[in-house]
Amino acid sequence: MQTATNHSATLARIHKGLRMVTVPFPHLSGLVAAARVSIDERVPTVGVFASGRMMANPHFVAKLKDNELVFVMAHEMLHLALRTHDRARGADHVQFNYAHDYIINDMLRAELGFQYIPAGGLDMPGAREKSAEEILIDMRKNAAKMQSKTRVFEGESISVRRMFEPGQGKKGGEKNKGSPNDAGDVLEKSLEKQLFPNDSAGQDAEAEKMREIAERALSLAQAMGAMKGMRGLGSGGETQTRSEEHTSELQ
Repeated sequence: MQTATNHSATLARIHKGLRMVTVPFPHLSGLVAAARVSIDERVPTVGVFASGRMMANPHFVAKLKDNELVFVMAHEMLHLALRTHDRARGADHVQFNYAHDYIINDMLRAELGFQYIPAGGLDMPGAREKSAEEILIDMRKNAAKMQSKTRVFEGESISVRRMFEPGQGKKGGEKNKGSPNDAGDVLEKSLEKQLFPNDSAGQDAEAEKMREIAERALSLAQAMGAMKGMRGLGSGGETQTRSEEHTSELQ
C-alpha cells in the first residue's frame, strides 16, 4: 500500500521525468509547465485529460526505469501537443487514441534511441510515417491480423477486431467499446468530472488554455523542424481535414 511519503517521492520522480522531456523536446516546455499531476490508483497505468491533468498509478511508475519514465511522460505530453482529445471527429475516440499511440511511440523510439517500447506499449514500426487516418483505415482493413492492447501500456495483447469492430459481444450491433480499462490513455472529459468533481467548474477553461499552449508548441516544433517527415504529427487543422475526407472509409 502506497503511503503519503511514497506518493510524494513518486510525484517528485514524475516531475523530474517531465523536466527531462524538455531536453530532447524543448517545444513541449510550455505543456510540461502547465501539466498537473495526480498520483492516483484509480487508473491502471497513466493517462491525461485535455485540461492538462495527468493521472499516474504509483505502482506502474515504480516499475519504470528513469529513461522509460521520460518516454512515458513524453508520450502523454505529445497527446496534448497533438490535441488527440479534440481530433477524433469522424472516428471513435478510442480508435483515434490508439492511432496516435502507435505514431507517438514509433516517433519516441527513434528520437530517444529505444530499441523497444517501454512497459509493453503499443508498437507499430513505421507508424510515424503515416497519418492517424491511414492507421485507422489499416485497423479496419486488417483487424484480424493487427495486434492491439487492452491498454496502451501493460495491457493484454488482443486483436484489433475485438477492440474496434462493431457488434463484437454486443446485442443489436452496438459497438464494443470495451471496459473502462480498455479506454487508452487519452482520458475523457466526463471521467474527469466524475473523478474530480470539485474542479469541474474550471475544467473547460483549463482545457482551452492547454489547446492554446499546444498550438504554440506545434508552431515551435515546425519552426525547429522537429516534426519533419512525420506525417502523423501534422497540425490539428490539417489532420482534421484528412479525417473529414476519410470519414466514409472509417465508418
